[in-house]
Parts: sequence; structure tokens; C-alpha cells
Amino acid sequence: RYVLVPGWTDHDSEIRALAAFAARLGNVQRVDVLPFHQMGEHKWHDRALDYRLAGVAPPSEELAEHTRRLFREAGLAVD
Repeated sequence: RYVLVPGWTDHDSEIRALAAFAARLGNVQRVDVLPFHQMGEHKWHDRALDYRLAGVAPPSEELAEHTRRLFREAGLAVD
């Protein structure tokens, strides 16, 4: 599973490096690209914790598909 957070985990070079590493392992059956969402934000506020992802928007479908393509280019199955 790869959580796609705009501005945090959407850098092509890092995704390519991770994809290459995962492909070399030989036991990764598939990669699920999970677009970030704000549904759990209230849990941080309930615990009076600093939520560093406040204001981060979910990734666009174009960015999510681009990320999936980077994993596919490394030879990985992607859902």
C-alpha cells in the first residue's frame, strides 16, 4: 500500500526508487495506491494533537493515475 499525499509522497524520483526496490524483492504481488483523505483528522483534534496534514487536499485523479503508472513501469501490478 502506498499512501499518496500531495506535497509529501508525490515526488517522482522517490516513487520510482520505491517501485524499483519493491520490484527487486520479487514477492510483492501488487501495489495499492491509496489517495490521501481527511477522514481521520478529527481523531487528532480529539486527542489535542498537532495535525500536520491539516489543509492538505486529496490528490487529483490525474496524480493518482500518474503514480500508478510509475509503479507499473517498474513491472509491478497496481490496483
